[in-house]
Amino acid sequence: MRKEETREDKASSLRCYLCQAPSPSMKCTIIQNCHENQTVCKTIVHESVTGFPFQEDKTIISFCAEECTPSDTSWFAIRRPVYCCNYDLCNRFDLQSGTTSVHLNYLAILAASLLCILLTPKLFM
Repeated sequence: MRKEETREDKASSLRCYLCQAPSPSMKCTIIQNCHENQTVCKTIVHESVTGFPFQEDKTIISFCAEECTPSDTSWFAIRRPVYCCNYDLCNRFDLQSGTTSVHLNYLAILAASLLCILLTPKLFM
C-alpha cells in the first residue's frame, strides 16, 4: 500500500530556486519543490571576462540536487564556481555581492598593511 503524500510532507521538502539555463540571478524566480532524495540546492555561476576593458559577465544555473561538491574551476578567462547549500531558498545568488566581497577583502588587506607600516616605526623607538 502506497502512502499518500500529505500537504505536511510537501511542506517539509527542500525548496530551491530553479534556473535551467544560464541567466542573471534576479531572473531566477521559479521555486522548485525538491524530491526526497534531493537534499541540496546547487548553484553554478558562469563567469567570463569579455570585451574591453575586460568586463565580467556573470550568470547562474540553479536547481535541486542529490549531491553537490563546492568547487572553483577556471579555464582561461572563464570561471565556473559551484555553490552548495541545504536550507529553503538558499541558492539565491547575489552576483553583485560576490564582486563586492572581493573588493572589501582587498580594502581590508590594504588597511591592515597601512596600519602595520604606521605602527612599525613606533616599535623600534
